[in-house]
Amino acid sequence: MWFLATKLPASLKRIYAINWLREESHAQEEPNDIWSSFFEHIETQRLMQKRIISDHRPSNAAIPSSWLNLEELADVEITSENPDFPVEGALLPRFGQGWRAADPGMQTIRLLFTEPQTIHHFHLSFHEASATRTQEYALRYSQDNGQSYLDIVRQQWNFSPEGSHVESDDHKVNLSGVNIIELDITPDISGQLHLASLAKLRIA
Repeated sequence: MWFLATKLPASLKRIYAINWLREESHAQEEPNDIWSSFFEHIETQRLMQKRIISDHRPSNAAIPSSWLNLEELADVEITSENPDFPVEGALLPRFGQGWRAADPGMQTIRLLFTEPQTIHHFHLSFHEASATRTQEYALRYSQDNGQSYLDIVRQQWNFSPEGSHVESDDHKVNLSGVNIIELDITPDISGQLHLASLAKLRIA
C-alpha cells in the first residue's frame, strides 16, 4: 500500500484517496484533518521488506503485550517461500497461516534489525499433522551485522500423525545490541525431502 501511494500517478492517487474517504466516512472532517488522517492511514499499510537469499548463512503461556513489531523494526531474508504461505504469516500477528518453504531441506529465516535490539524472550511454534519426521532448529544471533554468530538454542522435535502435531517453545534470554536473528530449520534430520514450515515466531 505504501508503494502504491507513493509511486502511482497523481490521478490514481486521487482515486485511492476518494475511495478511502468514502470507506472511512471522513467527509465531515476539516480538509487539513482529512489529509493528515489519510497519510497516517497509508503509513500504517507499509509492507515488510524481504529478500530471497540463496545461501543458508553469511560466509564470515501467555502472549505479552511487548512483542517486537517486526514489520517496523526489521527486514527479513529467506532462502525460499511458498507464495501461498509467505513469511509474514509467521512473523506478523495479522497473518494466520504461517510460513512454508518452496524447496525441501534446510531453510533459513534471517531478521535484520534496522537498530540494535534488547531481547528477552523468543516464542516459536511449529505444526505438522501429516508426516512422521524429526525436525531440528537452531536459533542464533549476531551483534556485529553477521560477521559472527552466537547460539541461543538448538532443539529437535519428533512429529507424528498419531502423536505430536505441535511444537511450541519459549526461550528466555538476556541479549543486548542484537542486530541479526537467524533461524535455521532442518525439517527432517534423516535427510528425507520434507518442506520446512513455521507457524509462529515472536520476539520480545
